[in-house]
Amino acid sequence: MRLIFILLICSCVGLALNSTVKPMKRSKTNVTVVHDPSVSFRRYGMTYYWPGHFRQTRSNPKKCTLPQNHTDWPFGEHMLPNGTLLSGVEYGCQSDEICRKHRCERSIATGLVWCAFLLISSIISIGIVIRYIVSKRSEEVPPPVQEMEMRSVFIPVVIVDQESNGPTEDPPIHLNN
Repeated sequence: MRLIFILLICSCVGLALNSTVKPMKRSKTNVTVVHDPSVSFRRYGMTYYWPGHFRQTRSNPKKCTLPQNHTDWPFGEHMLPNGTLLSGVEYGCQSDEICRKHRCERSIATGLVWCAFLLISSIISIGIVIRYIVSKRSEEVPPPVQEMEMRSVFIPVVIVDQESNGPTEDPPIHLNN
């Protein structure tokens, strides 16, 4: 009985040592195998290339890279048929665009330039319209100037005879010095 017990313990220890010495093979689930990494793929309206296979074009001269360990990696796990995991993807953007996560975005500077252009052209247009209105008003013939007439106004008129010095009933005023 003791012999069976000792054999059982030895076999358990042996199995335990074998399992810790041998590396465990993890079986990967939901991994896509890429058979030909030179073939590009399209997602989110963009063309993506596997590392080392980016093709520059006139419309997309700027090369952008998104590593697989990035927090916003949207593509899942991909590996080559030999079991090597792919390190990321490459994609192209226009020269005035910025590489953001897995897509290209326009720089805010481009929008600001367009806004400034529209604002300046609007101010110039308003200035031209105001100048046109002012020039038209200055060309207009002013209405004829009418002479001042007093109509329907009663003005008392006192006619004084030049031969009289006024009423004689009042005594003349003398100033005492």
